[in-house]
Amino acid sequence: MDQFLPAIPLSGARVVVLGGGEPALNKLRLFRTAPCELIWCTLGVSPVLPTDLNPNTRIDTRARPHDVFKGARLVFIGIEDEKRAVKLANKARKAGALVNVVDNLPLCDFYTPALIDRGAITIALSSGGAGPVLVRDLRSALESVIAPGVGLLAQTAKGLRSRVMDAFPSVDARRKYWERALRGPAAQLADAGDEDGVRQALQDALKDDAPTSKGVVHLVGAGPGDPELLTVKAARLIRDADVIVHDRLVSPEIIDRARRDAHRIDVPSGAAGADLRNPDRAGEARPPCGAAERRRQLHLRARRRGSRSRTRCRH
Repeated sequence: MDQFLPAIPLSGARVVVLGGGEPALNKLRLFRTAPCELIWCTLGVSPVLPTDLNPNTRIDTRARPHDVFKGARLVFIGIEDEKRAVKLANKARKAGALVNVVDNLPLCDFYTPALIDRGAITIALSSGGAGPVLVRDLRSALESVIAPGVGLLAQTAKGLRSRVMDAFPSVDARRKYWERALRGPAAQLADAGDEDGVRQALQDALKDDAPTSKGVVHLVGAGPGDPELLTVKAARLIRDADVIVHDRLVSPEIIDRARRDAHRIDVPSGAAGADLRNPDRAGEARPPCGAAERRRQLHLRARRRGSRSRTRCRH
């Protein structure tokens, strides 16, 4: 991993954008819905106000705004004069701000990622300046599959966290609640923009008893091939599984798509029917839970290279 993308809280944060041209306007558009203190320093230029500017933006038209960096968390510099950009960047850093200079990677403390904004959910993509066009294409592809109401869903769920912690003392029980609640009727209501309906659906899910008497086993045909050839359903099953049983022909890239806390059992090739409770016949001991049969188990079976991924569910 060449970069680490931290999530910086914007509520009440001071964000400063310097410049009067299109580079500065592009940075301003990033924050058009953000709850930050946005300051636009035009450096002596009389700006034409864009229609999509954050209505809370404070515009400073001074040519030399010496005090604008005080308390700033992020500073964006969008000017062509590199010598002046260096001076401004140094002043901003002395004030404690992180600095981004447009189209000048060596002067940047951070890169501006491509963003997918869904309110409480923000997705950032970055290539570190290596391939901005590729990142833009990836953002377009992701925007088409991310539900429009996911931000509303997350924001409403945030308000119920304390109630959920009281109702489900264990981490495992809370995770199962959230999986059940966030993928149920609340998701459809969020896409429709029904905030009250989302809240009610999440509260109703608190009253539901999570299924505990039976588990489910999914068989996924995988193997040593490209993980991108997995079906959407197979990728989802790998992501959600509590226990993953696989042989050594299944590529690590596929196994890495599982949750970090999912229990992995490496079964020798050809031993798919081995007793998983016997460490001598399987790669690991039985999953560490009192009722393994109630868990979602995923069996990844290697198939010949070039064959299609197949998902078969056994309930």
